[in-house]
Amino acid sequence: MVQDCFVTLWNDRRKLRQVANREAWCIMLVKRRCIDLLRRRHPTVDIDSVMNLADEPVEDDHRLVLALRFIDRLPERQAQAVRLRHFDDADTQMIAQKMNISEGNVYTILSRAYSSLKQMILSYEKE
Repeated sequence: MVQDCFVTLWNDRRKLRQVANREAWCIMLVKRRCIDLLRRRHPTVDIDSVMNLADEPVEDDHRLVLALRFIDRLPERQAQAVRLRHFDDADTQMIAQKMNISEGNVYTILSRAYSSLKQMILSYEKE
């Protein structure tokens, strides 16, 4: 990331002469590039891997029922996005169209849903 920023600095070296606080400008450049990189990765949690559902039949799996109960506890839009993603195999673009929101909002909603689901699973495992 830093090397990429150095290339940008070199390419924009004429603009850099006009910047009052070059150090702050460089720090903000690196910070923004790192944030962009993290946003591009779109980290998600695979519900099946968390619940270990892939190894056993779905029909009689207690963990699937438990996962569905956890999903039902989510706020409506989060639950809808998770169901579309994992039960209807919809991609982000399709979810955005069905929910009439932007793809960025889909990532945010799914991220919050996964975070909530993780907390529910951890709380359940402690009991």
